[in-house]
Amino acid sequence: MTSRRHKAGAEDGFTLIEVLVASVILAVALFSLLTTFDYARSETAGSEQAAQAIRVGEQELERLLAVPYNSLAEDSTATSPTLCTQRTSIAGSYASGTAVATSGAAVTPTRTWSVTRMGTTASARGCVYDFVRWVDDPTCPDASCPGAEDYKRLTVVVSVTGTNGAALPGGPAKPVVVSAIKANPRIGPGNTTGNSSPCLLTSGCG
Repeated sequence: MTSRRHKAGAEDGFTLIEVLVASVILAVALFSLLTTFDYARSETAGSEQAAQAIRVGEQELERLLAVPYNSLAEDSTATSPTLCTQRTSIAGSYASGTAVATSGAAVTPTRTWSVTRMGTTASARGCVYDFVRWVDDPTCPDASCPGAEDYKRLTVVVSVTGTNGAALPGGPAKPVVVSAIKANPRIGPGNTTGNSSPCLLTSGCG
């Protein structure tokens, strides 16, 4: 009889306390797993958005470099999209100097961009800020070059934002910035025809 009661006791299930402890441990483990997964997904999304912004910036810079020198200027009459409100602060950080701007010029200063996934959902979006600034070449005297307007610096700044224009959580902390100099075709290089510095081709240089 004693042996039978011992066998029956050994087959008893878990106690309520044991079930509760196991449930708490399982919940903590699942929460940690979900947190790690969400962080990894956020980091992946941020890297993808940054890569797309880089591609947008490089393509835009290539497009600007293909514009003829004399036509390369910001359209001073263009208005910025509602979501793109950072042009002034971005100019102070990445594109200081005198703007090359005229009414109806070839360069639209500010526009939006987006990359769609599966044809409908934008996986990344933001604003493109184009800046055209005059560059003064210190090696070219004003008498030989056109004053302080020797070359044009092109700067493209691409930001990544949400649908409301605010920065995306987990997205790139800073905008993508690419820049290049557009040479003035009227200025010849120095040290090629006996000239010690660059000078205007129309003034005997070249």
